[in-house]
Parts: sequence; C-alpha cells; structure tokens
Amino acid sequence: MHDEAAITSLLQEAGFEKSSVKKVELYSVCSSAKEAANGLVKQGPIYDEIKKQHPSRIDEIKLRVEKELAENFGEAPLIAPMSALISQAWK
Repeated sequence: MHDEAAITSLLQEAGFEKSSVKKVELYSVCSSAKEAANGLVKQGPIYDEIKKQHPSRIDEIKLRVEKELAENFGEAPLIAPMSALISQAWK
C-alpha cells in the first residue's frame, strides 16, 4: 500500500491511539539494466505468471524490460528511485 492517508485511517480504525507514517526515499543501484531485468523477470514474483501465460516469451520479455529500465534509469549502473512507508502505531 502506498497511500499514507489510507494507512493512517486503517490504523485509527484498528484502535491505535497514536500512529505515525513516514515516507523514506532512497535509490536502488544495480550494476546494469541487464542484471536488474534478469532479477525481475527470471527470479522475481512475476516469473511464475510469465511461465503460466507466455513461457516461450521469457527471453523476449526480459529484453524488453532491460530496454525500458536502461532508457529510464541508465544502462550501467542502473540507479532508480525507490520509496517505502514506515508505520508505527501504539495502543
């Protein structure tokens, strides 16, 4: 979930009297777009779906993902922004 207001609301509905939600922004660094694409397509959670729906297209999909990553975040090294919401709550 990426909506700070929604998380805060859920925490309040769950009975937490005090809560905080903080967004942390960093960068993900990978040695290359090729390595990142391989991890996303051949080792990540999407791999099982690709195997089910288009098993013969895994390499084609990996090349497309690699191209998109390189265009958006650089060929080598690949540096992409990432963020997380850190929540704390007390009853």
